Amino acid sequence: MWLFDIVHAANHRPDTKVYRWTQGLMWFVIVLAITLFIVELWMPSMPHPWGKIVAGVDAVTLWIFGIDVLLRVATFQPGRLSVFRGSYAWRVRTHIVGRLRYLLTPLVFIDLITVLALVPALRGLRALRLLRLLRGVKFFRYSNPFLGVLRTFAESWLLYLGSLGFLFGTVVLGGLSLYLIEHPSNPQIQTVSDGIWWALVTITTVGFGDITPVTAAGRVVASVVMVAGMFTLALFAGIVSATLLNVMFRLREEAFRMSSHVNHIVICGYDPGSRMLLDALLEELPEATRPELLLFAPADRPEEGVPEAFNWVRGTPTRESELAKVKVASAQSVIVVAARNKSIQEADATTLLTLFTLRSYMNKQATTAQRKAPLHVAAEILDQENVEHAYAAGASEVIETTRMGFSMVAHSVSAPGSGQILAQVLSAEAASIYVGNSPLEQTCSFEEVQDEVRRSHGVTVVGLKDNHNGDIELNPPCERQVPPKMGLVYLSQEKVL
Repeated sequence: MWLFDIVHAANHRPDTKVYRWTQGLMWFVIVLAITLFIVELWMPSMPHPWGKIVAGVDAVTLWIFGIDVLLRVATFQPGRLSVFRGSYAWRVRTHIVGRLRYLLTPLVFIDLITVLALVPALRGLRALRLLRLLRGVKFFRYSNPFLGVLRTFAESWLLYLGSLGFLFGTVVLGGLSLYLIEHPSNPQIQTVSDGIWWALVTITTVGFGDITPVTAAGRVVASVVMVAGMFTLALFAGIVSATLLNVMFRLREEAFRMSSHVNHIVICGYDPGSRMLLDALLEELPEATRPELLLFAPADRPEEGVPEAFNWVRGTPTRESELAKVKVASAQSVIVVAARNKSIQEADATTLLTLFTLRSYMNKQATTAQRKAPLHVAAEILDQENVEHAYAAGASEVIETTRMGFSMVAHSVSAPGSGQILAQVLSAEAASIYVGNSPLEQTCSFEEVQDEVRRSHGVTVVGLKDNHNGDIELNPPCERQVPPKMGLVYLSQEKVL
């Protein structure tokens, strides 16, 4: 039994050392077999001694594949045996049926077809060994869409079996009927296989034209087969669209994970009310230097409302496992947008959960300590009571959109015209507020800093920002001492400090 356990572990236990050694050996054999296949295609007429050596090594690799398939099938243990008890006959039947089902799983079946190339008449099947690369392809870091396709086939096998049964039945009945009707009078149909071939070509709408019915009864059969072909195509199209759609979505998401995008901006959450944010970002960021913009939301991209400059990835920002889809670890900034289709408390709760998720995810990334600057996270909060919670959850900056809007409206009553001025300050088309470090090398008064920055950069300093605790002091006294490298709040057409 110990030998069986070792062989079983080597083929079915990825957590064991012997499995990793076995897989390494098989990968060496796969690469060798593919290399030999390419050499044979490149040099079809090899010199006599080299040709024999290549053919011999190729046969050895095929035998190794065959032994590998045999051992995997022989050591496979059907799951029903670990759950149920039964008679000796039941156990034998379960072993046989379980192994046959395992043999027909996509990856094992591909290996079996490859081994059939040992038969001289089937040597052309050697090209299928290239499909073995799907077993462990590492091009997709987080999920393998090809394996997802195979898994979809496995999960929907009854649908595909039913449709293939319909196809097989129609081909056999149509081919036999045409053979029996046409054989006495049609020289193109000499055997049953001719009739089967004609039915398969007809039902798939290929129509080579090498075989055509000549009798009235034969044409009736052909008409039925052609109509059945239309139903077959519609049936397969419906099954494929229903079962493979999610796999295609995952493949599209994988494309961004595999991209080389870094220093991009991720917007978490979207609803129609967020469109103004997207327009403001496009105005704020010059097209020539604009980083990649990405919308990350738990829905499909709407047909209208999202500018083409924004990429879209479907996912849930409150799940750590999905943040890798948008490469948050290498992003420049993340904007968490409040959901306007929920109540204020529900929207803020989702925002806070997203912030906690982002902080937890970034703390687990090895690249976080290597960043030149921390990930900037800007969060929109609707209720003022949740502002401190947002900072505690990891937000770099919190924007109270509701309070800011109402404050501007209220202030415009006591100071008419102030609302228009503030709107202009916040617009990207006019002078806006920026924050940068003081360019002076020594401690000076605020008045001296204002004069120097105005003279050297042509901008107006209106306040100070403590870079350590984030405190902001607007319109400080002229004699206020400003140390070197302290943050300055200034009005300018563009960022200059």
